[in-house]
Amino acid sequence: IKGNIKFIELNDPHSKLYVYDDTIWVLMREIFLLQVYGNFGEYNGIVIDAGAHCGTFSIPTSFYAKKVISIEPDPINLKVLELNKLLNNRENVEILPYALYSKKDKLFLVREKFSGDSKISNSIKSEIEVNTITLDEILGNYNEIELLKIDIEGAEFEVLLNTKNINKIKKIIGELHYDNPKLRDELKNYLNKNGFEFFEYKKSGIYNTSS
Repeated sequence: IKGNIKFIELNDPHSKLYVYDDTIWVLMREIFLLQVYGNFGEYNGIVIDAGAHCGTFSIPTSFYAKKVISIEPDPINLKVLELNKLLNNRENVEILPYALYSKKDKLFLVREKFSGDSKISNSIKSEIEVNTITLDEILGNYNEIELLKIDIEGAEFEVLLNTKNINKIKKIIGELHYDNPKLRDELKNYLNKNGFEFFEYKKSGIYNTSS
C-alpha cells in the first residue's frame, strides 16, 4: 500500500474501521457526507457491494441490512475488509474474494494511484492474478436484491450488460467509467428495458465544492 492504515470510529452506526489514510477523505465525503449510495438505514434487505474496498460501505450498511455480500478481488483490501468484519462482529457480511465480470475467468489486477484502488485487465499482465465471478451466479441464490452498489473501475458495463437476471435487483447505484457516450446510452437502454429508470449525475455535481 502507498499510505498507512488508520483507525476510525463512527457514531452512526457505532462501528470501527481500518482505512487507508490516502483514501479517508474521498471515502468519507462520498459515502458519509454526500451519501451518494443513500442512507445506511434505508436498506433492510440483501445488499451487494461490488468493489467493497476495505468495507467502508459494507460494514455500516450491515447494521441495518439483512445481509451484505461484499465482492473484492484485491488481496490487501481483502485482509483489511476481513479485519473490519471481525472487529465489528458482522456475521451477516459475506465476503467473496473475486472480481466481478461477465464470465468466469482468470484476469490480472492492476493497481492504480491510491491505496486499494485497482482494476481488472485481460491485456495488462501483473503479478496479481484473480478469479472472476458473474453477477448472475450470485443472483441465482436470491429472489431479490435490494441494492447493488457497484464501483469496479470500468468493468461495470461488461458486468451489467451481460447480466440476464438483472431484474432481480431493485436499485443500482454506482460509478460509470466511459469515454464514449454510446456505451452509457447502451447501458441506459438495457436498464430501461429491464424496468429501471436511469439517472446520471455528472462528476462535477458530486465532487465539485461549488456544486
